Amino acid sequence: MKNIFIITLSLISILGYSQAKYAPIAFTSFTFPQSTRSIGLGGAGTALSPDASAINLNPARLSILDDKINISLDSYIIPAFSNGNLSKFTSLKYVYNKEYNSIGIGLNSYSLGDINQVSESGEISKISLPDEYKISIADAINLSNNTSIGISIDYLNKPQLLYSNVPAISNVMGGIGVINKTTLSSINDQELLSGIAIENLGALSKDGYFLPTTFSAGSTFMQGYNDKTNTSVSYLIGIEFSKLLVPSLPIYNSDGSIIKGTDPNSLTGIKSITNSFFDDPYGKNLAKWRVQLYSEINLLPQFSLRTGYSYENIKVGNRNFFTLGAGYEYIKELDNFNIDIAYIIPTNNISNIYKNIFSLSIKYKMGSRW
Repeated sequence: MKNIFIITLSLISILGYSQAKYAPIAFTSFTFPQSTRSIGLGGAGTALSPDASAINLNPARLSILDDKINISLDSYIIPAFSNGNLSKFTSLKYVYNKEYNSIGIGLNSYSLGDINQVSESGEISKISLPDEYKISIADAINLSNNTSIGISIDYLNKPQLLYSNVPAISNVMGGIGVINKTTLSSINDQELLSGIAIENLGALSKDGYFLPTTFSAGSTFMQGYNDKTNTSVSYLIGIEFSKLLVPSLPIYNSDGSIIKGTDPNSLTGIKSITNSFFDDPYGKNLAKWRVQLYSEINLLPQFSLRTGYSYENIKVGNRNFFTLGAGYEYIKELDNFNIDIAYIIPTNNISNIYKNIFSLSIKYKMGSRW
């Protein structure tokens, strides 16, 4: 029992990252950034120009891809999670585009590395945490020339923790998103992308924890991305707001009774989501919103520089960091090859989970969609 207790505490400390104000959350590793380009842009992904990572960020974005076939491989290490072996995230995504319809398949894997196990005699040994997997299928449809809707269905799985009675967990969840593209100036090639999305939407996990359901809304101004101008410099700037749609923990008395707030165990389904916007017992509902600012500039047609900033209240999630990123695109006829890199720089020392995270992606795009 002592071993199991220590392992459980370790899992909470590794995966909880200051979620003291929310009810317990399962699969918290999937609140991490889902692609290298997203990391370079402050972790945003709701209203970006399209790439295959949209499968797990805003599936509606798949509809504005220009290439018929899109393949991407992303990977990054999480040094703060590891105790010996490096913890890492790996993602492989494939998207096929038709004229009015886009279909995507994705596989995400989080390897959480090792933790120390302490026996009753005080001996310390390493134990490997179970990997977390997410298999996704997404579909996006054009509702009009400017507006698209997308949905995704995800299967989550976490194998049983070795040498313990911590069981395997599996869940089905989904996502939905909408994106709109508005042409501000055809002469100057100026566009505005606006999107909203809900990710990780589903029922409670088998161990009674809430899924990390997240609402996000963003807007991105872009200039020069359609090569309609004579300048070689194109750029974008944007902002995104997001929030976990998870019930807040109430304020408890010393005897365990609730002084103020609602018992999260009494909330399920849509009610738990709607209540999450205004259920903070301290009245700090606005403090639970995360804000991300980001920008990208293409100094040359093939070379991009990116930066971003993520702010989140320390007591909510503490995803506070700057990001840097770069991308290079090689074009040969209808074949495009991309390499993206990104790096996260935390802005405080209270949590070092994002310290020294370096991400790399390789993308291949082929054929004209039209």
